[in-house]
Amino acid sequence: LPAARMARFAAVAAALALAPAACGKDAPPAKNAPPAPVVVRADQGAILKGVAGRGIFDQCTRDRPANVQGFWDPSPQDVKRLEEDLATYLRTHKLPDSSQPVQQSWRQYAGFVRWGRKLIYVNAFPGPLYPGDYWKREAEEVCAGGPAYYGIVYDPDARTFGEMKFNPGTKDWSKKR
Repeated sequence: LPAARMARFAAVAAALALAPAACGKDAPPAKNAPPAPVVVRADQGAILKGVAGRGIFDQCTRDRPANVQGFWDPSPQDVKRLEEDLATYLRTHKLPDSSQPVQQSWRQYAGFVRWGRKLIYVNAFPGPLYPGDYWKREAEEVCAGGPAYYGIVYDPDARTFGEMKFNPGTKDWSKKR
């Protein structure tokens, strides 16, 4: 390159390198930055009992637990332990990319029985579709929506998770509203 073009190129490169500092913006995070902490907030979870609890098993586009033989109502202590274990699970497992971090989901819990074992199904979503606390009484059902919507089974006796299933697609389509 001619010297004049090279000098202009160097000046533009230097300006671009200084642009974030000049605008007061931070530099991008280091590639080896520690992951964001996982906080499972208790105010973003609700136990659905009776018919409402059964409603979270009626998902539109996501596979749900098979061989459900009955239902039971988890206690607040069951859910407290689940939430402690969920924070660890989400921190230690590879999760899909999503515009809404899976770790910050809102959750509904319902107990079910399979092969004589009491299990808890978690219906997770990025936030209520509508204002108010209806989501504490009614199952949140969304067709598609992508990986921000998921379900997972918890075994309170073994304190383990399994059967994590994510909604397909990218649009939020409410089934009920």
